[in-house]
Amino acid sequence: MSNLKIADWEYLYAEQILNVYLDHLSTAATAFSDVMSQVGTKAAQDGQGGIGDRCANIGTTIATISAAITDLQDVLTGKAQQFIEEIDQADQFIYGRP
Repeated sequence: MSNLKIADWEYLYAEQILNVYLDHLSTAATAFSDVMSQVGTKAAQDGQGGIGDRCANIGTTIATISAAITDLQDVLTGKAQQFIEEIDQADQFIYGRP
């Protein structure tokens, strides 16, 4: 028999920590996107795709990344608990649980 042990709390804690990092990353990305969009709107326009247009494009790209981070959080939320429940169900015969 294997010595593999699943420590439930480690998976739950890892999910919580990952969500905290993703929250901070999403907040920073949103703030950066807002700044870049404002620069793009308020910068002098030279009519040739100057810095204003480039900043606006960067802001749009970062906003897309921020949305992807939020989607990732939505997908990950609860997965650790689901994993633990699936493992518990699969190994119940080992530990004599009904």
